[in-house]
Amino acid sequence: MLRRKDRFPKMLTSVNIRRLSRTVIASPNNSVSMPQFVILEHDSPFLHWDFMLEVEGSLRTWRLLQQPLLNENESELQIRSDAESLPDHRIEYLDYEGPVSRNRGNVKRWDAGLYLLLGQSENHWELRLEGSRLRGFVSITQKHEAWEFLMIPDDPDE
Repeated sequence: MLRRKDRFPKMLTSVNIRRLSRTVIASPNNSVSMPQFVILEHDSPFLHWDFMLEVEGSLRTWRLLQQPLLNENESELQIRSDAESLPDHRIEYLDYEGPVSRNRGNVKRWDAGLYLLLGQSENHWELRLEGSRLRGFVSITQKHEAWEFLMIPDDPDE
């Protein structure tokens, strides 16, 4: 069975990348320079989780079809979810909970934090999340029309 450390290059799982991702560089007005992410639980048109990354003044968004939690009863050391690419969302959703305009249900914050972009192409994103619930490495990959969200969480014993 593959261990967490075997899933990503050694450089990316080193203590140095963890320290780097937890280092927040503040400007004189105390604004955070690392980009933020948020996962919103959204109840319409069916229960799903909106995974949003702050990118150049808007939120790059994917709909996760499964809750991004590790099943403690399984030997899996990863979190997988089918995903759908959505149009970019307004940056205000980083701090928003409540009804969505045009009767599109309600959202509530499921997780939020900072992320470190490790690599990106049109069909593939690699990043490290530092959230209140989720911490670890994420790969979001387009496979034909569908996307896949894969996360290797940090080992809680390390």
